[in-house]
Amino acid sequence: MAVQRSLLALKASQLKHVATCLGLATTGPKADLESVILRSIAENTKLKKAPRIVSVDMGIKNLGVCVLEAPNLAGTQTQSHTSVKVLAWKKVDVLSQMTSSPVTTAVSGSERKLTANTPIDASIFRPSSLSKAALSIAQDLLDTYKPTHILIERQRFRSGSASAVQEWTLRVNLLESMLYACFETMRSNLPDASGAQKTFPETVEVNPARVGRFWCGGVSESEGTDVEPALSGPHFNSSNLPKKQTAKLDKKEKLAKKDKIDKGAKIAVVRSWLDLDRAEDLPPPDVQLDFSDEAQQVAETFSQTAIKMTKSERKAAGAAEVKGPIKLDDLADCLLQGVAWVRWEENRRKLAALLETPEHEKDSEL
Repeated sequence: MAVQRSLLALKASQLKHVATCLGLATTGPKADLESVILRSIAENTKLKKAPRIVSVDMGIKNLGVCVLEAPNLAGTQTQSHTSVKVLAWKKVDVLSQMTSSPVTTAVSGSERKLTANTPIDASIFRPSSLSKAALSIAQDLLDTYKPTHILIERQRFRSGSASAVQEWTLRVNLLESMLYACFETMRSNLPDASGAQKTFPETVEVNPARVGRFWCGGVSESEGTDVEPALSGPHFNSSNLPKKQTAKLDKKEKLAKKDKIDKGAKIAVVRSWLDLDRAEDLPPPDVQLDFSDEAQQVAETFSQTAIKMTKSERKAAGAAEVKGPIKLDDLADCLLQGVAWVRWEENRRKLAALLETPEHEKDSEL
């Protein structure tokens, strides 16, 4: 009851701020927001060891995968900054994998090898074909990374409120649904000797609009309440970024109103975490990333120098191959999604601890 009274004391705008910091829906009346926040806090589980998170940005030509570990989520202590280990960071061309093996044509029954120059046969996107790709992706993610959590970007059927539904969108949505089916089937078929279920990674659906608003949509400053200052928002300094990227960040509030975040703004956020071209007098970002050797090569592609390099120059410099800056958004999305989820979990812990603290002790803890 004390927790509920603390939330009831907040204004609707303040509850929306809290919901944004937890990655929750921000629409609806005050009572609904309060209920969603309370349920989110109740569902928060304490982890004994650092979770290993596989963050998936859906796509068929460019499926982004980022594998993270979050030491801050192990135990009960809360930290002032978000520390994340990036173990793997890559893009997967699912379409190339599907077309790299011989395909039987529907007419002649003969097998032919599809190449990059071969027109894509629409039959390759049939459920019978996509299901094999989905199973391969699911097995590879589980066997290679052994995650505790799998985050999957939630797909939309329409873009920009358009009336038409694009065929390519339906294909990605079909692959998304099949991934969930694969993981759920694997979960149900893993009994141990005693008949009890083994531990299986938790599959989490992530709304990309909430991730975009959290990092680039301008989480409003707190209004002096006990709850809001304790929660971590997307605080980073853009003064060290190139002028073009800074201009995109300056427009973030306008973009947020349209519920659409510019790709360049997302890339700028990632660059701010990587300390690229950072001025010496600026404080370090509140998101601290520790990269494995493989992931570090991908991180180097976010530098302006690497983007402007030719393919041979980038290879000589040890940077991962990228076909230009427009392709960085898939990598940025899966990283932003993973770190956002970590930040939301941290905020749930902070909020739960704060709301359970007696009123006379709150001032000393903030």
